Amino acid sequence: MTPDFIFPDDPKTVIAELSPSPLRRWAGILSLLVLGCLLIYLAFVRPPAELYLQFLLIALGAMVLALAARMHRSTALKLILTGEALSDSSGDVLARIE
Repeated sequence: MTPDFIFPDDPKTVIAELSPSPLRRWAGILSLLVLGCLLIYLAFVRPPAELYLQFLLIALGAMVLALAARMHRSTALKLILTGEALSDSSGDVLARIE
């Protein structure tokens, strides 16, 4: 038998919310943006002796910038636990509780 304070009578009642810290979120995104820009800058300002290494630096920089964009999108939402489901703040249900 579970206590009532964990699962209230109304299944729509929010039990817990989990969201990323804004400072930590932006510090991570900013560090990835700086790394990506530095890799691309390095590829053009100080190109390596081999051409394929320059393409590698550009590709790595582009991948890190894409990772920063993905991190920005994925940390924008928060998780919400109710008595009937685990969902995100956009309303998408991640798991139902039965």
